[in-house]
Amino acid sequence: MGTALVAAGAGVASAADTVETLPARQVRPGATLQLFGAAGNGGAFGNGSANGETYQWSFAANPDVSVVTDGNTGGIVGNDAFIAENVSFQLLNGSTREIVRATLTVDDGAGGVTSREVALDVVSGADEISDTPLEALAVDVNIAIEDGLRAMYLTQRPDGRVQWKEGSNAAVQDCATTAFSLWAFANRGHGPLAGGIYAPTAQRAVNFILT
Repeated sequence: MGTALVAAGAGVASAADTVETLPARQVRPGATLQLFGAAGNGGAFGNGSANGETYQWSFAANPDVSVVTDGNTGGIVGNDAFIAENVSFQLLNGSTREIVRATLTVDDGAGGVTSREVALDVVSGADEISDTPLEALAVDVNIAIEDGLRAMYLTQRPDGRVQWKEGSNAAVQDCATTAFSLWAFANRGHGPLAGGIYAPTAQRAVNFILT
């Protein structure tokens, strides 16, 4: 039996209480990956710099991986819900697959510092899980799904709706597109009660649909 959908109020927390990152995912060597995280406000979009928040992305040492950045992976939080940096990874020493552990650390400017780690699975086309056309497609599909969830996360409005079209019957259309978005998150295990960066997004979608 499935869990019933229940509308809930939006949570509010300081950056020191809530830091989340993108979910663990796969990425291809050399491909640009947009790392992102959220801090405070229950995942709501807001101006973190007004609260004096700063952030830093860091990476655990791995001799078989080179992390390529623009030279600066930290700064002032401009958006509580999207603390982002673009990176890419190069596999070294003949390795075809490595786990990169990335950590987002947020300082709320009031003595609270919190970190969250995410595991990134860097998979080359030569690895045994990706060296046939079907296996390569499966990895690429996983990557595309995660990119799609990030896009839906960013397009959700503050009231929880995902609006893909304006005009007549907008309310009905918004319910349909928001429900599809909620299904997409839940299908990957990111329901309202699952925790993680997408849980507030899923809960806001439920709230919109039920109200």
